[in-house]
Amino acid sequence: MNIVAKVVAGAMLVLWPLAGFAAPDMSRCVGLDTRTVYHDINDPGSSVNLNTVETNHFIRDVEYLRRGQTAPLPFDIDFVLRAFPNHYRALNAMATWQLKNSLPATEDGRLWTADCYFDRAITFVPDDWRVRMIYGIYLHRAKRVTEAQEQYDGAERLGGEEAETSVDYNYNRALMEIDAGNLPKARLYADRAYELGAALPGLSQKLARAEQQVQVGGSGKKPR
Repeated sequence: MNIVAKVVAGAMLVLWPLAGFAAPDMSRCVGLDTRTVYHDINDPGSSVNLNTVETNHFIRDVEYLRRGQTAPLPFDIDFVLRAFPNHYRALNAMATWQLKNSLPATEDGRLWTADCYFDRAITFVPDDWRVRMIYGIYLHRAKRVTEAQEQYDGAERLGGEEAETSVDYNYNRALMEIDAGNLPKARLYADRAYELGAALPGLSQKLARAEQQVQVGGSGKKPR
């Protein structure tokens, strides 16, 4: 398994509850600085830097939001994303943390919204389809479904066959399409996810319930 697969594999196959969040204020978002050297998670030449950053700021307790390593959460995650803007697991961790917590006020405005970190990642590597997939997952969890669809479309367009054969992509896109009310489309992605080896039953169960509700509604019968 290559380094990209390792960072993404199995990290997001979860039936997330929808949280319900308004679109964020992006006025405090700081773009990439042309004077700063950033590293691409997919660049083998950055492996030493990646190991150093992860060892010092992204141990399992940080990734799984149990505790900070050098400072309270989410500062270590912020450090990782300042060095590696498209660090997939750190983006996912920051997004998850922000779905559960309010950003602490800092005098220097160091911490940004999850959308800002995703915007920086997309600016850094515009054709990185996995960033858009993870962004789509975050937007879906925040009940910003229309925006989530846009990111998933971008991921599929950029990823091509790689996206189409990704269990993570198909599974999570199917979940989003259910909540968007696009059940035929959800069935297409769900079937593909299970054909590719998805093991979690949550998607299948959720889709079956949604399809049953449509069938009952169309027949005029009330669900039991």
